[in-house]
Formats: sequence, structure tokens, C-alpha cells
Amino acid sequence: MIVEEMHIEESEILQINTKMEEEAEKANIIWRNSVEWAKLQLQKLATAQIQRQAEKDSAPKNKLNHIGHHKKFKVEKLKQGEYLHGVDA
Repeated sequence: MIVEEMHIEESEILQINTKMEEEAEKANIIWRNSVEWAKLQLQKLATAQIQRQAEKDSAPKNKLNHIGHHKKFKVEKLKQGEYLHGVDA
């Protein structure tokens, strides 16, 4: 008897749990379709964007020397008369 009562109670608990999960899912769907939720999401996105921009502006900037920045090969400059096989030698 005790085992049967425990089995019945467990099945009732499982049914109650599934009903509660379904109700929670329905409530979440209703909440996500509301205008208030959309406004909160836009506010979150706006604050995150402002925070990223502030972090980007406050970050230290690395100053680079732009000599040969976009060149595929680095060309060494030679002084006139240093290389004897050229036209300007």
C-alpha cells in the first residue's frame, strides 16, 4: 500500500511540475511579446553601446610609424654613389 501511494504521489508531482513548466513558458511568451519587454531590450542595447563606445574612447591609442605601412616589400634607401652598379653611381 505504501509503495502504491508513493507511486501515485510521484505521478501527481510530475503532472503538477509539467503544468507549472507549461504555465511558465506561456508567461514567458506573453512577456516577450509585450511592449515593455521590447523597450527594456532597446534600453539594454543602448546602454551596452554607450559603454562600448566609452571603453573604446578611453583605451590608449597606439601610435604607429606609417613609413612602409602599406607596402608589400620594404625597400632600403641607398645613398648616391654607395651602390656602384646603378645609373646614378
